[in-house]
Amino acid sequence: MGFELKFNTPFLNHYLEMVEETESPRIFHIWAAIGAIASSLGRRNWFPFGDGEIFPNHYLLFVGTPGTRKSTALKIMKKQLKKATGVKFAPDDTAGQRQGLIKAMMRNSEAETLYLNGAKLDERDNSLASLTMMEIASITDQPEDESQAVVDEADKQHLVATSDEFSRFIGQNNSQMLDFLTSTWDGTSYEYETNTKQIVIKAPLLNLSGCTTPVSLANSMPPAAAGQGFLSRMILIYGASKYKPIPRPIPLPDEPQTKVREQLDTIYNMMHGPFDETDEARAYSESLYEYPLEITDARFGYYNERRYTHLIKLAMCLAAGRNSQTIVKDDYVEAHRILRATERGMPDALGEFGMNPLAALKQAVLEHCRDQKAITMDDLRGRFHRDARAHEFTEVINDLIRSNHLALVQGTSGSSYVSCRMSKADTEDTMLKMLAGN
Repeated sequence: MGFELKFNTPFLNHYLEMVEETESPRIFHIWAAIGAIASSLGRRNWFPFGDGEIFPNHYLLFVGTPGTRKSTALKIMKKQLKKATGVKFAPDDTAGQRQGLIKAMMRNSEAETLYLNGAKLDERDNSLASLTMMEIASITDQPEDESQAVVDEADKQHLVATSDEFSRFIGQNNSQMLDFLTSTWDGTSYEYETNTKQIVIKAPLLNLSGCTTPVSLANSMPPAAAGQGFLSRMILIYGASKYKPIPRPIPLPDEPQTKVREQLDTIYNMMHGPFDETDEARAYSESLYEYPLEITDARFGYYNERRYTHLIKLAMCLAAGRNSQTIVKDDYVEAHRILRATERGMPDALGEFGMNPLAALKQAVLEHCRDQKAITMDDLRGRFHRDARAHEFTEVINDLIRSNHLALVQGTSGSSYVSCRMSKADTEDTMLKMLAGN
């Protein structure tokens, strides 16, 4: 697209070099790289925040129409993690139920043997499972192998979940799953009660990356998701179009791939304990605390309240991408730039979710018009005649025209044409300009 993307974080540059000959939008690969770092850090790392901690985990949702190579970016990230680290992956299919994730976390905790001071410990010992991150920090003056053992214990219930189809992962309108995912983003304990017993997960943490389309998201997400705060914890990453056409994919190049894996290996094996920040970095980040969101969509009100936490999480990952646990000002500057560019596409990613009962139809019409330079009203009506009654279709078209998403013009032949006021290329160009610092 003519924009050169260069980052202060070497890992991002190596990652983009590795995926240069792929079709996925660059914004997908940038966040996939960030997700890989976050997954490698797990729960062993945190940022002290008041009486609690902020963990570096992320919930990433790659959103685009079919064919934008969402799953390609996800599969590349997952492969690098599997080759370079020992992170634990959640089951590929949980049937949209929280029980599958809970069982995986409990299995993960019970599958390992922990030694401390030369003595074997029961990994289900409540005295260890209930340790807070601050309490773990107080033992870091012990020999490294001993302190690391306790930190590893805290990381046992950390999972990495990936899903090519996010709607299958969360199920249909499943509020219980969303409640559980909210707890595993915050890293707080979660109580789960069955007919016969009560299970308490002391230290759950999840890194989540999924793929979906705007239409699928509108169909599967319960309307209460925004009010519950789940959506505010998601980074919605909109990919407008392919980066470039590549008829015959080629293997990833060896040199940048080796650098990516070496750095993930270092992050996974060598980094543990709290992150800190320079005074200059703290001052700059605090200046962004009430930064006004540059989108006027009311559905992102809760996200706006949580943006500062997203900024810190992202800055931690960027610092780790420099092999450092000290956040500097440039990390916050870069995190802010990446967030601003990503936020530009968030309304398109969310589509018509939460707007009215005809949201799915409206989003489908809008996406179809974006793929066309112009389409006659008759052809558009014919395309969706099985999806809605005539009056519903007319209501959707009128709403999109009133909101300036579509334009209606009269052709020389007398036919009415519909065109989209903003194309996918417009959104993509704006995001890349912001990423490039233009």
